[in-house]
Amino acid sequence: MNKRNTQVIEIERLFSENLQKIEMFLQREKHFPFCIVSNIEELKLHNWWNDINKFYDILSNEHKTEIQRIKHIYSDLTSKKSDYKWLENFKSMYEYVRMYNELPLSVSSKQWYFLNKKKYETNTLPQSRIENFKKLYDIVEEILKNDLAYQYFKNRYEKRHQPKRRVEYIDSIVIKRFEDRIR
Repeated sequence: MNKRNTQVIEIERLFSENLQKIEMFLQREKHFPFCIVSNIEELKLHNWWNDINKFYDILSNEHKTEIQRIKHIYSDLTSKKSDYKWLENFKSMYEYVRMYNELPLSVSSKQWYFLNKKKYETNTLPQSRIENFKKLYDIVEEILKNDLAYQYFKNRYEKRHQPKRRVEYIDSIVIKRFEDRIR
């Protein structure tokens, strides 16, 4: 066997091994490998997956078919760590709210919710997250609507932080000056 054939056989073997590893990883971890990790194996899989996709055009048809199969089967899994963490936070909070019909006590969960609520209401929440967040938003807003303590503090905050409209402010000054002249 010549050197070229040996290289081709080695490439095929490595491809099959890595394909098997990545599929096992996807099944176990429920996300594509991330690039910023402490696990060296995950980093290697991430690099391999990126390289395969980068050089997709020069892959054999068999390899392309396998890559497409993986992409199709695991299309619902995320490849970005930030998306993965967002989804984990969403699932955790959604399950808690549905189970206990109240907001979690965790400050970080509440901060996560209200940050995303603000993004949702100002249309700055990424499109891929809107559908999921809408489910959570509807449930939480119904809970908050019925939470008397929340409503009390919300109303106090709004009254205290509601800026006077400029016209009202000018009117109050004009009226005060007029009253001062009459006296």
